[in-house]
Amino acid sequence: FMGTLVLLYQEVGAACFPGMVLLLLIIVSQGALSRYVARIRDKVVVVTDKRIRLMSEIIQGMQLIKMFTWEAPFREVIELVRRKEIQLLKRRQMVFGVNHIMYDVGVSIVAWFTFAVYLWMGKDLTASKIFVTLAFLHSMKGR
Repeated sequence: FMGTLVLLYQEVGAACFPGMVLLLLIIVSQGALSRYVARIRDKVVVVTDKRIRLMSEIIQGMQLIKMFTWEAPFREVIELVRRKEIQLLKRRQMVFGVNHIMYDVGVSIVAWFTFAVYLWMGKDLTASKIFVTLAFLHSMKGR
C-alpha cells in the first residue's frame, strides 16, 4: 500500500492525498458494513432455527392439530416467524449489495476525486497520467 502511495504521489503529487483519505473512508465503511452483515446473519440463523424447530414440532403433532382443527393458529405462527426471517434476509442482502457496490465503484470515485483535485491545483491532466494513476489505484483495490 505504501509503495503504491509513493508511486501515486510521484505521478499526481499532493492530489493523491485527498483521494487516499476517501479510499480509507470507503475501506472503513466497508468493514463496518461487513460486521453489520455478520450480525444480521447471526439473527437470521436464530430465526431460521426457530422456524425449523416449530415445523418439526408441527409435523410430529400433525394428528392432534388435525383432530382439534388447529391448522389456522399454527399457520399464523409459522407465517409470522417466516416473515421475520425474510425481513432479515432482505436487510442482509441490501447491506451486502451496498458493500459490493462500494467495492466496485470505490476506485472510480477515488480516481475521479483525485483527478478533480489535480485539475483544481491547476495542473494539466494527460492520458498517460490518467492511465498510470488508474493502474496504481486498481492495484490498491486488489489488496
